[in-house]
Amino acid sequence: MKTCYVHLGMPKTGSTAIQSALYKVSLDKIAYADLETPNHGVQLISSFSESPEEFYIFRNNRINKEEADKIKNKNKNKLVKATNSNKSIIFSAEAIPDHLSPEGIKEMVEFMRNRYDQVKAIMYLRPAADLSSSQFQERIKSGLSNFKLPPPNYKKRMNPAIEAFGRDNIDFIRYSRKDLIDGDIVKDFIHRIGINLQQKEGSPENTSLSAEAVGKIYVFNKLISHYLPIEQRTKLRNLLKKELVKDSGTPFILDSALIEKHLKKNSQDIKWAEEICGFSLSEHMSDRNKVISNEIDLINASGIKN
Repeated sequence: MKTCYVHLGMPKTGSTAIQSALYKVSLDKIAYADLETPNHGVQLISSFSESPEEFYIFRNNRINKEEADKIKNKNKNKLVKATNSNKSIIFSAEAIPDHLSPEGIKEMVEFMRNRYDQVKAIMYLRPAADLSSSQFQERIKSGLSNFKLPPPNYKKRMNPAIEAFGRDNIDFIRYSRKDLIDGDIVKDFIHRIGINLQQKEGSPENTSLSAEAVGKIYVFNKLISHYLPIEQRTKLRNLLKKELVKDSGTPFILDSALIEKHLKKNSQDIKWAEEICGFSLSEHMSDRNKVISNEIDLINASGIKN
């Protein structure tokens, strides 16, 4: 029986580590889809999007509709080739829950079901308190210039997958070291797929920055970036991140009272997800010193003086 496993990479759940561990690895009865990159997000989203030119990566690179349609057709051909095998297959894609429409997800699943005996999805979910802090830092690294914590959006991200795959065909797993096998996302994932794999040394994950570094990027976003063309803005921000990742400093920690307020504001969404998954996503954070509680704290953390 051929099975298609689709890892739907939710925000801040170790997707990069999973993809790096499996990319270009030779396996026996299963294959990691060869789509020329470890992360299959661009290929899957463009292949099943009605308007691929609206995908943010294409939009940021000013790819017009004609060019986007060519890329879509090219990626669809790659998918057909990758699935033309007697082996089971693994796809791992970030961004699908946020950037592929419910109709596109249904079309993707139908495509897989026409080629495999069963199609299963795997989604790791980070608890809301931890997720809010990690997403906030990641969005600042991507250009956020206002002090607003992003909502978890569990229902918005999960429900289209449930409708397309069916609840019985999705494994939801809490992304927490105590819940993962040996506290390791790669070990946990390959165990669920049922494969043996010698892990690569130093599988990468997205790097967290210090409070000082995040503060500097935030100041750049808020006071400088808006005056620059988008290409120059992105280039300078990437250079800044590359330099700041080398700096050690105070850990980037959000104030527990701020997090509690955020959890309360999003309590209905969190409760919905907990009922679907059967585990808690509303674990609270303990009080900690040297934390960020507002925009002034974040700017002060940068060490930049007026």
